[in-house]
Amino acid sequence: MFTHCPGCLNKENNTPFVVREMIFGTREEFRYERCSKCGSCYLIDNINNFSKFYPSGYHTDFREEPFLKRWLWKQIYYVNFFKK
Repeated sequence: MFTHCPGCLNKENNTPFVVREMIFGTREEFRYERCSKCGSCYLIDNINNFSKFYPSGYHTDFREEPFLKRWLWKQIYYVNFFKK
């Protein structure tokens, strides 16, 4: 469990919120926070086993993706989470 933003280490005025899992229908609640300084959202619950949230064939191994597609995803991630 984080006590600060993992991106910029800010501890002040971060906004907590709850999100329910809706893709697989478990409706399990997860606690997140949004950083007041950089805008990043991060999971604050400690989850030991993420495999129960994904089907057996699910993967996001970027090593199997072509270089350009990998590069584009990294750019999208950077702009959405670190440039606010």
